[in-house]
Amino acid sequence: MLKKWLNSNVKQFFVITFISVILTLILFSTHIYDYIVNGTVFSGAGDGFRQMMPFQMYLYEHLRSFSSLYDASFGLGGDYMKGLSYYYSLSPLMWLNFLFIKIGETVGIFNPTTIHFWPTNQLIMAMIRAIITFVVTFYLFKILHFKRSANMIATILYGMSTVVIYFNFTWSFYGNLLYLLPLSILGLERYFQQRKIGIFIVAIALTLFSNFYFSYHQAIIIGCYYLYRLIFTYKYDIVSRTQKLICVISATVLSVLSSVFGLFTGISAFLENDRKQNPNVDIPFLTPLDYHYFFFSDGFYITISILTIVALLSFKLYRFYFYRLFAIVTWILFIGSLSQYFDSAFNGFSFPERRWVYILALSSSALCGLFIQHLSTLNMKYYLIRTIPVCIIAILYVLLSPTHPLALIVGIILLIVLAVILKFSLWRYKKLTVAILVLIVMIQQIVILDNNKNMAIKPYQQSLSTLKQHDYHSNYVNQLIKKINQNATGSFNRIDYMSDYALNSPFIYHYNGISLYSSIFNGDILKYYDKTLQINMPIDKNSTYRLLGNRQNLLSLWNVNDRIRVNNDD
Repeated sequence: MLKKWLNSNVKQFFVITFISVILTLILFSTHIYDYIVNGTVFSGAGDGFRQMMPFQMYLYEHLRSFSSLYDASFGLGGDYMKGLSYYYSLSPLMWLNFLFIKIGETVGIFNPTTIHFWPTNQLIMAMIRAIITFVVTFYLFKILHFKRSANMIATILYGMSTVVIYFNFTWSFYGNLLYLLPLSILGLERYFQQRKIGIFIVAIALTLFSNFYFSYHQAIIIGCYYLYRLIFTYKYDIVSRTQKLICVISATVLSVLSSVFGLFTGISAFLENDRKQNPNVDIPFLTPLDYHYFFFSDGFYITISILTIVALLSFKLYRFYFYRLFAIVTWILFIGSLSQYFDSAFNGFSFPERRWVYILALSSSALCGLFIQHLSTLNMKYYLIRTIPVCIIAILYVLLSPTHPLALIVGIILLIVLAVILKFSLWRYKKLTVAILVLIVMIQQIVILDNNKNMAIKPYQQSLSTLKQHDYHSNYVNQLIKKINQNATGSFNRIDYMSDYALNSPFIYHYNGISLYSSIFNGDILKYYDKTLQINMPIDKNSTYRLLGNRQNLLSLWNVNDRIRVNNDD
């Protein structure tokens, strides 16, 4: 019996993983093509080139040699494990990646000591995170009692959402959130419905350990989800409210204890960091009516199917437990999006950023999947009353918008196909009907992704040739720095050099510098610059400090024996 159970579950896992790999290859197909044929790097020209890839290389070089956590090369010197805790330093997935790279370097396959290696790794890791996201999401929707067809559609909507590409492209470490959220909910549901708490403990421990900022986001949404499930019981729950309360709290405590190193590192880094905002910057209450913030077409941060609107307006379906739950979450996110204070709250009450859109991607995908699952319970009139106005507005937007978004047309086709299925009861031809729906949903997502790529990805892309340009990684400067390092009399010698584009030049060229560009570092350094050194830096940001104002006494104090200037020394 056990052998049969193991075989069935293992077989299912491999089938799901295989499908996830295929979907991921489709999702990244254009980016793989662009990288192989055109040399287009899957990483943002801003933070991707300045932070993501340099930080990964820096961490790998220090972790593989088991260097002290404090290192003189981290800006003016600092704890790089703590300073990069917001990024990759505490990510178990990145550690596994580093282990694989180390094996490849040992056998002579990889050369990770140069920045030219890391664009390939960036793309591969994005795809791995996407595969994990597909697999975990499928299992989540399965335990929520989605039928196979609805599960597949909802998983495609989430796994092939613009957020998956946007997060992995812009801030690749945020790609971990895309599978940690469904994994945490999966853990809760396994306890509520099967009395198995292990996955929940692992998911929360991973979240707390890997990134304190992730923990902040997750605490909000998982906390709300847990309270809803605690107050309103589901028919398949096998534990009482008291058991939910005691066991989940106990499991959370265990997760905290097992992740204490990462959690302490992340919290202490956050507390030491200077996150004060410029007092002259006002956060507007209302969100601007700008295409960046649109949800159903031309959205910069996220674009979702117009089927979501019809699903939200189908109040008859709110009698289904999880339909109601995901509808409420989606309504709250839509209403909250009207104010930039909502964006600020999800960014630690600092400058507004739409980091919460991955939650909307999951809730709207689940809602659309459940709508299709329960479509047969609606009558034609009820469906058309909600669908026709949505289609009319969508058509008007397509005609009047300068972009003429094709995604809305595909969305309208999806709504028409659903109407035909409902009218003629085509669910009796289940395989064909499901295949058509899955195909249309995939086409819709591909069109949405293509539109989003032109808007949010292409303008910020760079090619591999950028890595060889003088303002990023010049061969001449590289050879010069190598010569300086070889002739250095001590390990604390510093070089006064920083490219205006590659702000983290010390990481790229492997030298001790006097600059750093990172969201997290000890805030006392900024006070040191302002109060003690009295240096007026050229840019007023709490995420960077740079150089020493060309003052000879300070250069001598910090053991700067060499200066490199490509242009005029100003």
